[in-house]
Amino acid sequence: MHDPVLLIGYMAAAGLTVRFLVGPAEGGWEGRGLGRLKWPALRAVAGSALMLPALAVFGLPGLIALLIVALSPAVTAAVHGAWTARQGDAARDWTPLPAVWLVLELAVLACFVVVAWLALREAPLQGWFLDLTDPRPDLTDAAIRWATLAGAGWALLVVNTAAAAFLVSLLLPPDTDVGGQEPGGRSGYTLRLGPLSGRIQPDSTASGHALDAVGATVGGLERLLVIVLILGRAEAGIGLVVAAKTLARFKQLDERHFAERYLVGTLASITIAVATALLVRYALTGY
Repeated sequence: MHDPVLLIGYMAAAGLTVRFLVGPAEGGWEGRGLGRLKWPALRAVAGSALMLPALAVFGLPGLIALLIVALSPAVTAAVHGAWTARQGDAARDWTPLPAVWLVLELAVLACFVVVAWLALREAPLQGWFLDLTDPRPDLTDAAIRWATLAGAGWALLVVNTAAAAFLVSLLLPPDTDVGGQEPGGRSGYTLRLGPLSGRIQPDSTASGHALDAVGATVGGLERLLVIVLILGRAEAGIGLVVAAKTLARFKQLDERHFAERYLVGTLASITIAVATALLVRYALTGY
């Protein structure tokens, strides 16, 4: 049987790359008619290109794995996009359902990867590949180790950057308080000149986008640091990461709306990083 960590890591990395780095994370189900097939078709082509080595090495079983891994992200993303488009603005209140849907989509992708691995685990290698690898088994073993690390590392990186940022954004409550005011009560300034008066309203859209970008960057760095600590078996340092982030935001935590967003975002971010890092560490080392 072929190395399961190598094969599963490679196919998981390919599927995650297609799902979150090709096209919009929301799924890309905009437009009408054939226009809606643009992103699913592009994802299928990209997945096929990433899975070509499996076809070359395994032949017909590799073709089966190629079709599974190439089509599954395209299909699940299209379904996700269609569901999101159907919801529209119907539900204005905060709900965790979009995030739950994304987690279910990732679970379906994982199932497809397992099915593709079952098609390859006992598949014979092509003759040209055996002729290439038999003369130097030591180099072959080293190449397999590096390929395993590369596949697992890339899958871990995609999950904790693009995928995690999208999932956390779905979990966060809206960034406006009741009445559309900015959190903290900053609603602008009133100027009066004799009988004339006017109100200067802050550009909350621009400032909100800037803060969201900074928060996403901080969250990504936070997850990557947690991964490094777990892979280096220095889990106690995770507490220092959370403490440092909390100290930087300490004064803002008095505001309930901000505190809720902070807790939801931080807990979700840390959970994703810890779970994926532990999974990869167990797959690579067995403990």
